[in-house]
Amino acid sequence: MTSEKRSTKEYAVRYLVATLGMALAAFGPAFSIKSDLGTAPYPCPPYILHLWDTSWTVGEFTALENMAFIVAQLLILRKKFKPALLMQIPAIFIFSFFIDMAIWICSPIVATGYVSRIVLCLLAVIFTAAGISLEVVGKAWMLPGDQTISALSDTFGWKFSNTKIGLDFFLVGFTALFSMIQFGRPQGPEGITVIGIGTLILMVFTGLCMKVTTPLADRILKINKTT
Repeated sequence: MTSEKRSTKEYAVRYLVATLGMALAAFGPAFSIKSDLGTAPYPCPPYILHLWDTSWTVGEFTALENMAFIVAQLLILRKKFKPALLMQIPAIFIFSFFIDMAIWICSPIVATGYVSRIVLCLLAVIFTAAGISLEVVGKAWMLPGDQTISALSDTFGWKFSNTKIGLDFFLVGFTALFSMIQFGRPQGPEGITVIGIGTLILMVFTGLCMKVTTPLADRILKINKTT
């Protein structure tokens, strides 16, 4: 096999793996919404906005959120914004489509008790961690959230992990404020939990779960051993 053909095959494999990762990660918000214990920080704003205006789907609001991240990157990086970062745009629409599909697939699920809600929350952790791990291993599609964190940490010299925590709190804070203004309670409209114990579980345990899923995905797929 020539180096050109091998390179083309490697790129195709990387994008396939990363796309599969986005498909799995999309079930994170879907399962967390069905658990009604609270969603992760990133889906919080799209979910509360969807509850405010149901004519837009969670996926469509997710696309808007991610486009806002790209605008933030442009403002932060300015001349350092590289053309390769525009690959985030097709990734946004693919991921948003997967989110709406995952929510539709999970729509028949009914959590009848606290145990089943916890199970759904843990499934959200596992699917999110596995999906992000595949994206990391694939090194192809880029989603704007982590790229924005990288831009902030590189530009201002902030530690990546601390910057991520700060952005997580900003997104949850925005959601709580918007919910308070529109619905009179910070956790979401009456009978629906957007911010709750599930939010904390997803914030803490997704990263911990990735310490297992990322090396496992890298070992199984062995993509990074061939480049």
